[in-house]
Amino acid sequence: MIIRGPETVIQGIAKCENPFGLAQHTVANAPDPVAFTGHVIFVSDGGAGSPTLAFSDGTDWIRADLITTAIAIV
Repeated sequence: MIIRGPETVIQGIAKCENPFGLAQHTVANAPDPVAFTGHVIFVSDGGAGSPTLAFSDGTDWIRADLITTAIAIV
């Protein structure tokens, strides 16, 4: 593991045994995508008002909707 400033850089595969959380953003308060190229955020009202993940392409936050349920929780 390499630690640089406030970031932790992991070279290789990172494995997490439990779900991990992301800070919640709204469309109105999402950070500047230019400053966060390659990052992922959780947008609580991003997919037509529904929660979605989004990634920065360096210009915009791009919705990463799957359009369908990835895992059905019964």
